[in-house]
Amino acid sequence: MKIRISINTKALIYSGLSEVYKTFTRGKAQGGSTLTQQLVKNVLLTSEYSLLRKVKEFVLAVQIERKYSKDEILLMYLNEAPYGGTSWGVEAASEAYFGKNVKDLDLVESAILAGLPQRPSYYSPYSGNPDAYKIRTKDVLRRMREDGYITSDQEDGATEMLDDIKFAGKGGNFKAPHFVQYVENILEEKYGAAFIEKGGFTVTTTLDWKIQEESQKIVAEEIKRLRNCR
Repeated sequence: MKIRISINTKALIYSGLSEVYKTFTRGKAQGGSTLTQQLVKNVLLTSEYSLLRKVKEFVLAVQIERKYSKDEILLMYLNEAPYGGTSWGVEAASEAYFGKNVKDLDLVESAILAGLPQRPSYYSPYSGNPDAYKIRTKDVLRRMREDGYITSDQEDGATEMLDDIKFAGKGGNFKAPHFVQYVENILEEKYGAAFIEKGGFTVTTTLDWKIQEESQKIVAEEIKRLRNCR
């Protein structure tokens, strides 16, 4: 679905400016961005930080919400959101992390993916913080229960399943996932999460994939040998 927006409407510009005014004149910023604003950030604007960009963000968000339904906005967001590595869009993420179509995900798998876009390089199960996704998923499940989408029993059941989740392969559709996430964390600390999630650049690292692959093979064989010796 293509988004075509014009910002030459005085009323909408005024609406956007009024929201910016409220954001910057109440002592501190007003919470996080709406899903529509996140869509605008991912698709229509660059990652620069400026007051003008904030105005554009609000104006475009207002126009999108007037033009599209909530379900259409959600669909566009899910198809454009970053989920870590080379996974953009919920379908690609579902195949990368779970090896299945998004329509086949269960509750806990869906909750895991729902929590990733906020900070993919940190919440990915292949990051240097392997338990971060569990904490994030519990927050997602709690919010779903508070908003009436699931029951307390469903929340408890999904939470218990977190430790038993099996992810596809060794990082879905990208190699050396832990190393990749380690490098992403370094880049994020230096340049910011928004810049990294936009992609479009090349990073050269010290990893030699042939050596890495052979090392993983040797380690796996050694672990198997030790298990058989018991």
